[in-house]
Amino acid sequence: MTLRLDLSTPQVFAAGYHADLAAHRATFGDFPQVPADTLLAQVQASCLDGRGGAGFSTYTKLAGTETGRKTTVIANAAEGEYLSFKDRMLLEHAPHLVLDGLLLASALVGSSRPVLYARQESMAGVAALARARGVELIQAPGTYISGEASAAARTYLQGISKPMDRTTRLNRAEPGTKNVFRAERGPILVHNVETLAQLALIARYGSDWFARKGTRLFTVHTRTGAGALVLELPHGSSTREILLKAGFTGFEIAAAPAVLTGGFSGTWVKGETLNTPLGALPGGEGSEQAIAAGTGIIYPLLQKEDPLTVAASFLNYLAAENAGQCGPCVNGLPALADAFTAATLGIPGAAAEVARLGRGVSGRGMCKHPDATARFALHTLETFTPANRPSRPPRVLQNS
Repeated sequence: MTLRLDLSTPQVFAAGYHADLAAHRATFGDFPQVPADTLLAQVQASCLDGRGGAGFSTYTKLAGTETGRKTTVIANAAEGEYLSFKDRMLLEHAPHLVLDGLLLASALVGSSRPVLYARQESMAGVAALARARGVELIQAPGTYISGEASAAARTYLQGISKPMDRTTRLNRAEPGTKNVFRAERGPILVHNVETLAQLALIARYGSDWFARKGTRLFTVHTRTGAGALVLELPHGSSTREILLKAGFTGFEIAAAPAVLTGGFSGTWVKGETLNTPLGALPGGEGSEQAIAAGTGIIYPLLQKEDPLTVAASFLNYLAAENAGQCGPCVNGLPALADAFTAATLGIPGAAAEVARLGRGVSGRGMCKHPDATARFALHTLETFTPANRPSRPPRVLQNS
């Protein structure tokens, strides 16, 4: 896989490629000294959403987490979805901005335990920088489920990179009936590294600046020999605008059967929805019409590809990546993937079986991996009904 980083419209990446501390300071200045209440108010006004997939309010998590030295703040760069590369690009090219954000978040909740959770290949270049700033390092194994927030916390607490029980909450800002808090360890706050980089910018420039010039990162798969491209684009960018920026022509976009946005818990986009903004907008205005950006993955189908067949391969991957902690994961997801594959072949009753299994595993797993997988399967079937699915592959464009 060839990876490229586009710096034509940078904010997070404004210090350039492989920015060292000198380049970072020359671009962004010294570490921002902002009173906690002032910064928290700026984060609230910015409506900064989490960039790890769930899109949860950053302000709500920061304001709702109990303060104290025993509180742990984890910067999550595990990037469990294999189609996503934005977080490793951040650690490679803007590590100091990420670390600034981590230390700012730690200061906001009074934490003395900042932690960076990342894959080995992402950790190598940033380890010395993190240690120099008092940040503890925890290695993520690179599995799909290891990127989930409670898996990051469980790795830190127990060395097990699997999600916690769905009833467990890491802090009081989260839903749940059981607390992870212990006498020796306090609450845990987990933020994606892009979220923290954006927090570092808001601390420097404020929420008004963020509304005007804030950005979002996307991993765009060109589906050619060029590999994947990480783009930084203004808030409110649509799927069409993102693809055009990545070098797709209007004809290629029109010929694509659909575009998967946001990763395996995301949305299939086609037709007029290609013009709909991705992700929450600064200030919140118009966000209800936007499509969730999820993990920022943009995966266009080639003209010759059948959407259901591609989705079946993704579902088989998700079934194989199950947490192995309960029946809905171990038995339900492989059965769901098999039924979906049968549906792609037109086997009578298979689509109904997908719906039955999807309802059966949702809400019943130890963690939420079955819920997300079932949601993707059902959303795919709803999007590509027999009437919308091509009866035969259309003319194939050359793919070089």
